Amino acid sequence: MSPDSFKRKWIILAAVSTSAFMGTIDASIVNIALPTLSSEFSIDVKTVSLVSISYLLVVTSFLIVGGKAGDFWGRKIVFITGISIFTVGSFLCGISPNFPFLVGGRIVQAIGGAMLAGNSSALVTDSFPQSERGKALGIIGTVVSVGLTIGPPLGGLIIEYIGWRYIFWVNIPLGMAAVLVCIKTIPKDKPDPEHPGLDVPGAILLPLLLLSLIIGINFLGSGGLQNANFVILIIAFLVFTALFYRFEKRAEHPLIDFGLLFQKRFFFSNIAGFISYFSMIFVIILLPFYNEEMLGLSAGGSGRILLTLPLTTMFLAPMAGTVSDKIGQRVLASAGLIIASFGFYLLTGLESAGDVKDVVLRLVVIGVGFGIFTTPNNSAIMGAVPIAQRGLASGMLATVRNLGMSLGVATSTSLFTLWKNDLLNQDLNYEIAFMQSFHRVLFIAIAVLLIGVAFSLLRGEEPE
Repeated sequence: MSPDSFKRKWIILAAVSTSAFMGTIDASIVNIALPTLSSEFSIDVKTVSLVSISYLLVVTSFLIVGGKAGDFWGRKIVFITGISIFTVGSFLCGISPNFPFLVGGRIVQAIGGAMLAGNSSALVTDSFPQSERGKALGIIGTVVSVGLTIGPPLGGLIIEYIGWRYIFWVNIPLGMAAVLVCIKTIPKDKPDPEHPGLDVPGAILLPLLLLSLIIGINFLGSGGLQNANFVILIIAFLVFTALFYRFEKRAEHPLIDFGLLFQKRFFFSNIAGFISYFSMIFVIILLPFYNEEMLGLSAGGSGRILLTLPLTTMFLAPMAGTVSDKIGQRVLASAGLIIASFGFYLLTGLESAGDVKDVVLRLVVIGVGFGIFTTPNNSAIMGAVPIAQRGLASGMLATVRNLGMSLGVATSTSLFTLWKNDLLNQDLNYEIAFMQSFHRVLFIAIAVLLIGVAFSLLRGEEPE
């Protein structure tokens, strides 16, 4: 491409960054609002978690589809349509008269969010010369980290001073500005006439199998393993998974390359990454309830405490990446998961009459663990595939991350609700029932993290 092709690269990066920021901040800002929404709509922890689950689930299900749609119809039109849909969904969430309407608005947001996330990196790659692409993609990564970091404290302040509806309405001016800038700056791209098109069976079956699994797990909180809805949905998940595998193995241009997926180092590293996000969300989802119900903190105070985890992770992640380049990823990433497991164990020592400093110190330990783990693990994933497949690997990495968070929300809230209700039925007081259920869920997270350590160690040595 000629130099003129890149003359608007920084404006395009600004527009894409604004959109990426809008999507990521919305994924984190809502978590701090869950106790408020639970009280607003008079629903329990398991039910209110659908606000987070619905968003993560739909984004996870349609992320790869959204990227493929950009290849097929053109990235500019798909990206701008995604911003528009996300903005409309934000408006609908803000005017929600009831809880089902709110969940519906989140689903609309997520469809737009998948179209954004599936095309952001490709747009930046198209807009920058090869010599500057790493820097540009690094800026996008920083914007995503900042969005995830400031979401909880910003959400807490908004809820405390102007109300929960404004955590959604804040996206409207950002979305409108991003649409206008993208229309004027992003060059019109023509779809590749030789592009194979969308794998329709895969695009249908992937969302269905993920929906069946996560909604099925969410029913664990109502009756446990005997719940008929849980059994039916898990059977449906197994059927859809078998069909998806069969169709994808035969498809000429499948959504997921199973040859890449089951390459040992790539597969084990992804499993370890999945486990890290699955476990991390246990803390992010349940700790606001502990902060507000046990410690009596406001939403703003709880958000400021939760800021400890991403700040610690962000501080250590770049250094961990530099060290892993010298000593390798396997040992460092595994050590990170062990430290995070120890931090979770320390959280089990919290009591109902705890202290804010105790929570912060434990979150620092967990943040150190995940900060040491994340960058080396991602480096191992991307380094395990040929250059020609790194775009697909990047999409699969994002899918694994969102799937881990989706299943983590469903599992943690379902088990917490199931155990808490069971203990309350045994005539224990609320504080005891809450804390015992909270501790049990944390022990589940610890066990899963230790499994992640095994996968991290067994991934094999890095190639020369």
